[in-house]
Amino acid sequence: MRSTLCLAAALLLLLSGQETRAESSAKSERCADWERKASEWAVATYQAALQKRQAEVDALKKGLAEGAKPLPAELAEANKDRGCVLFSRPWQQLIRRHEPPTAEEAKPERLAATAAAGESESLQLGVWALRDLKDVSVRVSDLSAGGEKKLAAAEHVRVLCGYNLYVPKPKKAGAADGDIVVGEAKAQLSYDEVPVALLDLPGLDVAAHQGQGFWIDVAVPKTAEAGEYRGEAIVSAAGTEIARAPLVVNVLPFVLDEAPEWGRAAFISRFRNRSELVQMREHGLNMISWWASAYTAKLEGGKVVADFSKFQEYLKLLDETGFVGPHMAFLGASDPKIENRVMELLGRPTIKDGRNKKDPKVRESFKKADLSPPFGEHLCEILKQFHAATKAVGHGDMKACLLDEPDHEPRPERRDYYNKVFAMAEKGAPDVPLYGVFYHEGDEDRLSHHHDTWCTNRPLARIATMCREKGRNLWTYGFGRQYYQDAGVARFAFGTVPWVFGANGSLLWANYWHEGEIFDPFSVTDTSTMSLPTPEGPLATPVLKGIRECVDDRRYFVTLEKLIASAKSAGGAAAEEAAKHEAFLEGYRKPLFDKMTVRGGRPDFSAVPALEITGLDGSKFTLNPANADPADLPEFIRNDVARRIIALKAAQK
Repeated sequence: MRSTLCLAAALLLLLSGQETRAESSAKSERCADWERKASEWAVATYQAALQKRQAEVDALKKGLAEGAKPLPAELAEANKDRGCVLFSRPWQQLIRRHEPPTAEEAKPERLAATAAAGESESLQLGVWALRDLKDVSVRVSDLSAGGEKKLAAAEHVRVLCGYNLYVPKPKKAGAADGDIVVGEAKAQLSYDEVPVALLDLPGLDVAAHQGQGFWIDVAVPKTAEAGEYRGEAIVSAAGTEIARAPLVVNVLPFVLDEAPEWGRAAFISRFRNRSELVQMREHGLNMISWWASAYTAKLEGGKVVADFSKFQEYLKLLDETGFVGPHMAFLGASDPKIENRVMELLGRPTIKDGRNKKDPKVRESFKKADLSPPFGEHLCEILKQFHAATKAVGHGDMKACLLDEPDHEPRPERRDYYNKVFAMAEKGAPDVPLYGVFYHEGDEDRLSHHHDTWCTNRPLARIATMCREKGRNLWTYGFGRQYYQDAGVARFAFGTVPWVFGANGSLLWANYWHEGEIFDPFSVTDTSTMSLPTPEGPLATPVLKGIRECVDDRRYFVTLEKLIASAKSAGGAAAEEAAKHEAFLEGYRKPLFDKMTVRGGRPDFSAVPALEITGLDGSKFTLNPANADPADLPEFIRNDVARRIIALKAAQK
């Protein structure tokens, strides 16, 4: 099933073209190849886990198979000789084991994608078995647009199978706006079977009257010429070819901008290893946050001496793997870690995990925290040494968080404590870029305005305007990336919302925050991750592919915006053409900026007047406030932006 040994090489080169720190990436890193070993480990671990709970598995299997829709009779009849039906489904929709294709999905011309030079796109090929099929595999031929215009499959195509796992869907207690109530019991709702693990396997069995999805990733290099590249996906069973499907990739006549000025990341639970970083970079992320206490601080002769050498080593690894930053470290998390470190040095009481705790003792610990001298001096000295250490390895823009979401309970004790500590840092370590995060409405007014970076999961016009007026960086963040979700989950939220509000940083929740072993599904109690770790390296999920699409949505906006700026500066007919496209972008953005609200990272269009968007080709899309999740909107806008890029480039010639 493997189409290439070093597609990670091609993808990393593809992504790093405009980023100076990525230019120093080691060549060996660009040939990372762990998927096969990781996939084999995952299958063995999963099957062993199921065998231990066979009775429960049998009950789950029976329940999930009940009520499955039948395959349309005409498809069964037309494909009975080859024993399977080939079909294609958009990347946003998973190919589940018991969901047969529709007649529309089985049309051969559907296996097609459009991509700019410098972009990766995913296609889904489904195989619906009419009889038991052994060792099913898919390979892709080279893609040709005639003459010398080719995309070699060995360099630019990867085929992975969507491997089904039983996944628990836990319920977390929380407020209506998505605020997680930390520490309360989690109640498991149910198990589902979902093709969440994208595995590199030589083949796998497909039982009669069941489906199997294969993900085809095509990485279009920046040097690719425009054209319609054609090839085939070849399906084999037990070593014998049984079917072929035409595959088309339409390469657009422009290079997609990498948008390095827009930082995007997942919240990361700790330092991640090289292969994990490469995988995240492949899928469009370019900065890192982490909850890390990997530094030391001690008193020597009454002076604080901090050691951030592990941070420096990690930052060098981030450079090698193409992460440009700016990065952010949670020196204070749900509990005030850095402040507690100082308290410990001074022999004073500390505050442990105080967020969302209504215990009177927690409230009192914030109120009675002893911040008297030399607390402030020691705190600022650690921050200054943090800044000096990160600046020494080229990351003087790295942000430090003193306390995560200080507007959480207990309020106002937690918030007031934070403001006191921040005032000390602002005065005693003014050169240190600090990261401030707020959540609840109104608290951005009550928290310090002097953070280098404001981060919010409820961006709105007032916050964005206030932040811009004060010359601060605006970042957004949001919840909702569980590994069992559809690939297109919240596409608008991560790709378009930051663009609407002018955010130059975006964070999503989260990577590697799960609890339990994912390939032992009965051990899993938390599902917050979009990559699946193994001892051999990480495995991708459809959700991770969707994140890449979110990133690319913003890259299309940036490509057009930079082209508009260039045309306007050139003047003449090109400037007039640019003004039309600029007016289109603003006509789309401004109603959302003015009226859309976002809570818990989730957009709410209910206050946005019905907005009819007319594309360059005359096509129309109506954003209806009653439609809470217009899943087709980002695709409509991306296609229209692509047409405008082509038109504006033509006008500049």
